[in-house]
Amino acid sequence: FEDSARPLFAMMFGLSLVLIYDRMHDKSGNPYPTLIRRLVILFFVGGLHGYFVWAGDILLMYASAGLVLLGCLRLPPRWLLGLACFFWIGYAVGIDLLNGYTSLQMDPEQWMKDALPPNRTYPTGVEYLFIEWSSMINHFGYFFFGMYAYRSSFYSKVLKNRGRKWLFTLGCFLIGILGKTGSYIKIDSPILYHLDDLYAFLVSISIAQALLLIGTSHQRASTGLSMFTAVGKMTFTHYL
Repeated sequence: FEDSARPLFAMMFGLSLVLIYDRMHDKSGNPYPTLIRRLVILFFVGGLHGYFVWAGDILLMYASAGLVLLGCLRLPPRWLLGLACFFWIGYAVGIDLLNGYTSLQMDPEQWMKDALPPNRTYPTGVEYLFIEWSSMINHFGYFFFGMYAYRSSFYSKVLKNRGRKWLFTLGCFLIGILGKTGSYIKIDSPILYHLDDLYAFLVSISIAQALLLIGTSHQRASTGLSMFTAVGKMTFTHYL
């Protein structure tokens, strides 16, 4: 299950960004000042956390992505789905395949570094920003999938066609977990290598869908899952 929480968390960030936008829009009419302020604060907290505490910080990358995604909050669902597929299949998975099976080497982080004028000294943290922004581009597919899920009411329709949804969930889980297991034990197969982003996200989708199907099937199951509600509302505090 290693690395499958990463795309799931990114998808939830995209979903929550649209949800917060809609709720603020209904209350105040203009949610952008509040959202920008929150994302800018998140950016600086992430920078401090990444530089002084833990280099694996994701807050700066999430804040950077959020500031870009603000321009996409009002896009229709089909556009969000198209962008999600483009950045996930076309970019994250596509670049892994190109780098693995062709002589092309697609490296946005290196492109950003090469764009800087040579023989110059740059402020501390510039290279760290390039690493985070390169990672941000790689995660856009997950962010857009979350935004699409909310805009299309994908998870609100969980009570309909439960049988088909369970088949979809199990299919995603089996393909994802078999692919990840094959990579982990190093089976020599061209369909396994360089597809980490594909298999990890399939496992993420199946986990999210399974929790919703279980939580809406029985009152006892719903009550059992409700204990995690507070954590879900305090992801920033919980993460730190």
